[in-house]
Amino acid sequence: MRVGIVGAGLWARRAHLPAFVHVPGIEIVAISDPDLPRAQQLARDFHVPQAVADFREVLATGIDMISIVAPDDTHHEIASAALRERLPVLCEKPLARTIEEAGDLAALAEAARVPTKIGFIFRYSPALQRLKELVVDGYVGRIHTFVTYSQNPQFMDPEIPVHWKMVRERTGGGVFVEYGSHSLDLSRWIVGELREVCGNARTVVPERLNPSTGRLEQIGVEDVCSWLASFDGLAEGVFHTSWASLAQPWADLAVFGDRGALAWRRTDEQWPFAELLGATTADRVFRPVQIPPRLVEGLE
Repeated sequence: MRVGIVGAGLWARRAHLPAFVHVPGIEIVAISDPDLPRAQQLARDFHVPQAVADFREVLATGIDMISIVAPDDTHHEIASAALRERLPVLCEKPLARTIEEAGDLAALAEAARVPTKIGFIFRYSPALQRLKELVVDGYVGRIHTFVTYSQNPQFMDPEIPVHWKMVRERTGGGVFVEYGSHSLDLSRWIVGELREVCGNARTVVPERLNPSTGRLEQIGVEDVCSWLASFDGLAEGVFHTSWASLAQPWADLAVFGDRGALAWRRTDEQWPFAELLGATTADRVFRPVQIPPRLVEGLE
């Protein structure tokens, strides 16, 4: 399969390129980025034969699929062009800045009848894969509560200057779309569709320095966001996400039911960088749950 990469930033370098190189049968044909020297450097580092500035040149190389790792405000244009060429698309989240843009891409994908995917990587955490299996097998029984916290100190420091992720016109929102989108995806994957939502958001650091002007600039997106939800089936959800908070020291995600509970906790200590804890009505203490080797083989 011949793959084209659009975007040569940190996530392309850290995630997409290493992953594609790891998979047998994948040939990365070209990388594009408006910052051509950056694209060229990434191409050299991963032995990709072509680096260009315009994504349309990647589409013209005869690729079999495209991977979009570019800023949010480019997703609609790039994905639309690829879908009109009937190319499978892997697009980083958030898919789009607005409901209208997302709906347009969904309609194009349906018309093109090609595989499409959004980069919700946490579904592939071995510990979360096992959690999902156990939920399906009835470990927790009937789910009544889903809780998730997603803390990240990425922009906690007020001295950090304005970043493009803080510009509403480019992203459609702040931490809710950056990290909260993962929480929403996991809740729908594990519990089901949401029925009602009420939310609250705050901008903890209301202004930051714009290096290009040397002036302080008002920040128009949220740093912290919380919301409550109800699901089809009457389960409730409790969510919190922040890019201005230190990480939580306990479970980042938990599912509670009438027979037991499961909790997923991120760790930085050893592969697979997350652990699974479980408790049942027979033993009301959370204890480690083994992650089967089949879920981690080949992933390191």
